This record gives sequence, C-alpha cells and structure tokens, in this order.
Amino acid sequence: MTDFYHNSGGSIQHSAFRAGRAGPFPIFFWHGGNKLGRATYFHSSGRKMRETGERARSTGRLLLVPALVTLALTQLRLTGDLLGISGFGPYEIAWLVPIFGAYFAWQLSRSGAKSGNGAPPPGKLLKLSLLPLACFGLGLLVFRPTSGGMAAVSLMGILLIRRAWPHLGSLLLGYALAARLPVVITMLGATLYGWETVYDVSPYNVLAGLLPQLTVWIGFTVIVGSLAGALALALRGWLRDEANPFGGSAAPG
Repeated sequence: MTDFYHNSGGSIQHSAFRAGRAGPFPIFFWHGGNKLGRATYFHSSGRKMRETGERARSTGRLLLVPALVTLALTQLRLTGDLLGISGFGPYEIAWLVPIFGAYFAWQLSRSGAKSGNGAPPPGKLLKLSLLPLACFGLGLLVFRPTSGGMAAVSLMGILLIRRAWPHLGSLLLGYALAARLPVVITMLGATLYGWETVYDVSPYNVLAGLLPQLTVWIGFTVIVGSLAGALALALRGWLRDEANPFGGSAAPG
C-alpha cells in the first residue's frame, strides 16, 4: 500500500492508494477524504477478451475443413477446364452450401447445449430463414445479379439471418467469404491471362463479373446455409423424439 497526502480546503488529509490484482490486470483503489469522496478505478479481468478469443478460435476450427474442401473443389474445377477435361460442370461449390450449413448448425447446437447458449427452436429458425429466402428469390426475378438492387437484397438477407441466429449467421458469412474470395482471385487471374475457362469474365466489364461473387453468392450462402441448418436441427429433433417417444419416462405398462 502506498500512502500519500493531499491538500483539500486548506487542510491536509491522509489518503491511501492500494493496488490489488484480478486476473492478468491490476485493480486500483483510491480512498480519499470526505470532501473529495471515494473514487474507485479498476480494469476488468479480461473475461470478455478471453471469451471473444475463444469464440474466434472455435470459429476458425469449424471453418478450416469446409474452407479447404471448398478451395480444393474450386481448384479441381479450374484444373479440369485448363486441361480441357469435360465432366467438371457438376463440381460447383454452391452444392456444398446446404451440406456445410447443416454441419455448422449441428456443431453450434451441440456446443451451445454444453455452454447453455443453444440454438433457437428449429421451427422458429426455419420460419425466420424462409423470409430472406423469399426476398432473395423475388430479387432475382426483379433485379439483374450484377445490379445494386440485388446486392442490397443480399445484404438484407444476411442481416436477417444474423438476427435470427447470430452465431450461425456469422459463421456462414465467414464461410461465404472463405469460399468466394478464392473464386474472385481465380477469376482475376483467368481474365488477365486469358485462360479461357469458366472463370473468365469480360476484360471490359470486370466489375460486373466480380460483383455477384461478393454480393449475391455471399447472400445465397448465408440464406441457404441457414435454411439447411434449420432443417437439420428439425430432423435431429424428430429423430430424437422417434427414438425416445416417452421423453425419458418409463413406457406405460
């Protein structure tokens, strides 16, 4: 403890400055005289920082394998086009979206059940996913995929999904970026060097070719992934009810 004196109203008063610790950060207390009152200054123990860091690490672990699989499929499609091998058309990364959407929802539901921060009810999540899907489909009928209107519809869908289930929405958004940024880089390379693949876009209108990758396909990934996640959780609940129709109680005898 460190003692010091201060002048208050012409009188000398004694104060104490004490330093304590809480976690990795110190906590400081300053006790003064009556005229100055008592002020307490402290730093938080860093609990929120640790929680944020742990969540980021957990998100990275969940994203790693899906991102690598998607990147491998993108490069497989590019290699097939460069070598002139037909039959790579079905290998579109868009088909992975419902698979990984269901996987993300399943994993988040399991980890949330352990931490007490589980998923919303599957029925509610399904209803909240249908509205962005309907808006997205209507937007494709009204706007061109390269238009600003479709970009706005995609952004609105992402925001609605993140509001319905923030953890799943953020995870799907991270996956969408991990999936589409390599496609954008591949398209730029194909256009600049004239690879004559499916990734080539017009050199006179590169923005129109790249914009859907960064807007429409991002929105598609988040919205469709969320819908697949809701269906996966609903299916899991149904299977669990079928396996245990009496809810853990003894069957009537």
